[in-house]
Amino acid sequence: MVVLVPVALLGLIWLISWTKRQERRINLAQYVVLISFGIYLLSVIHLVFFPIDVNIGQYANQTPWYKR
Repeated sequence: MVVLVPVALLGLIWLISWTKRQERRINLAQYVVLISFGIYLLSVIHLVFFPIDVNIGQYANQTPWYKR
């Protein structure tokens, strides 16, 4: 999560600068679609490259599933 927040901010800055350079303007619906796709892409990257780790609660001291 710590890595993905700066990546998301850089992506948003890049999106804004890219749309300013385009000859035709992008409307609000296209912005919503692009930002939704960015959030989806960051979520997929987070789930694929950063595994889920349970450190609290009832399952905190159990052996992880990938070490069995």
